[in-house]
Order: sequence, then structure tokens, then C-alpha cells
Amino acid sequence: MGSKKPSTWSVTLKRDGKSQPWGIRLAGGADLNTPLIITKVYARSPSEGSLRVGDIIRKIEVYDARDLRHLDAQNLFGNADQSITLVIQRDAPQFNGSSRNSSPIPVTNNHQLNQQQHVTARPIGNGLYGYERSTQSPVNNFCRFPPSLVDSASPYDWDESHDSVALDQQPYRTNPLVLPGAKVKRDP
Repeated sequence: MGSKKPSTWSVTLKRDGKSQPWGIRLAGGADLNTPLIITKVYARSPSEGSLRVGDIIRKIEVYDARDLRHLDAQNLFGNADQSITLVIQRDAPQFNGSSRNSSPIPVTNNHQLNQQQHVTARPIGNGLYGYERSTQSPVNNFCRFPPSLVDSASPYDWDESHDSVALDQQPYRTNPLVLPGAKVKRDP
């Protein structure tokens, strides 16, 4: 596959009006000393198919995102009319598929955007958190509990071997319930 060199793209998002949200959640900003990063893209939004989790925003319209505070970035999105142009950075240029709302364009080294090229975008692959990872269930990361200790024959029958199984599979408490040296206060 080769190296995953970051690529910079221009994306123009379009919406029906100011009442329709852009459908993204942002994190970061100059006031937080971190880049502006897309942390969530909502389904059936103008951003779906164009942006994905982990995209780093380099420009919003003509403003360099390195100079934008988080609130400033939110205001630029909120005050935009029916379209907004972003320059984003991704791990790899994996644009394919189709989208009705966007026109990503590779940014050249001299940062001039060629508005004549049109490539459609679809979220796939390896953003900051990765699309595949975001679709996995977090439930798989929880601890596994021991199987049921009651036989299906009768809920009232109990075998002493179940006691040892239940005790062996319990977590061990490493800190005491009462700290040493704690004194009980008694009323006179």
C-alpha cells in the first residue's frame, strides 16, 4: 500500500438554509492549543459523505484554522449561509463514491484551489479514530462475566461445586474497606 502521507483537500458543503445544522462536532482551537478536528459526523447531514471523524480543518473559508479559537470556528459555521468551504487534512486521499453536497479538490503546493476539478467524497478508512473502529461496538471491550451458576433443571437445586466456582471467579479486593488507624467516633 505505501506510506500514508497526509493530504490536504478543499471541501464545499451545501445546506438548505441556516436552520439546517452542518452535522459535525468540532474539538480544538487556538485557545486550546490543538488543531480543529472533526470528532463526529452526523448521519443525513450536509457533512455526511464529505467529512469524517479525524479530519483536521486547516481553513474555514479564508481563515487559517491555526488562528481560530474554538468559539470563532463555531461562529463561522453558524453564520455561514447555504455553503461553506473548508480545507481539511487527512491521512490518505481516499475519496471515492458519490455525494450530492461536496466537491473536494486537492490543494496544490502553492495553495491555489482549482475550482474546475470535482471529486466526490465518501467516508472510509483511517481518520484519527478510523471509520472501521467507530463502527465497532464498545460492549466488546467490557469484562466477561462467568456463565450462569444455576442449572436449568430446577432453579431451587444447588450444588456445592457452584459455590467454589463462584468464589474462584470473583475479583480480589486490594484496598481495605476501612483505612488503618481510623477511629470510631462514639457519642458520650
